[in-house]
Amino acid sequence: MTAGARITDAVGHFRTRGNWKSAVKLVRGRQPERLRWRAAVGALTSDAGRMLGSDRMRVEEPIRELVLDLDDSFLQREIILDARLHRVDLDRGEILPRWTVSDLRRLAHIARADVSLLQRYVALPAGFEAAIDTAAVVLAGRAFSNMFRQRAQKLW
Repeated sequence: MTAGARITDAVGHFRTRGNWKSAVKLVRGRQPERLRWRAAVGALTSDAGRMLGSDRMRVEEPIRELVLDLDDSFLQREIILDARLHRVDLDRGEILPRWTVSDLRRLAHIARADVSLLQRYVALPAGFEAAIDTAAVVLAGRAFSNMFRQRAQKLW
């Protein structure tokens, strides 16, 4: 692939051939940005989510290292959340905040949100000081907000 090709197209080229090593190398070589580069990383994490064993590790670990080295905290968070949609956990507590059930309940009380609705979709631990899965809670919250926004627009 040429150096001037869009990163999404170049990564797609390597993905269709099963050459994830070259795709990861290409992503590492390009300047991180919030649109195409993020989409290319998202495509690689989507592939990693469908892999098993050492193949998954060869794709997931370099991406995790790449995300930890990013200077843009917004981009870090969004890539971690995008990866989590594909069942890939790139965060080991370095990026997303460690929240407890009591933190979640306090924030839900302030926002007048119903935690029981969230519990249907995200497994929350029983103890108040137990850590929650922050990425799962954020993704569920985003899904709820999109659903309620669309419902409000239809009613309007």
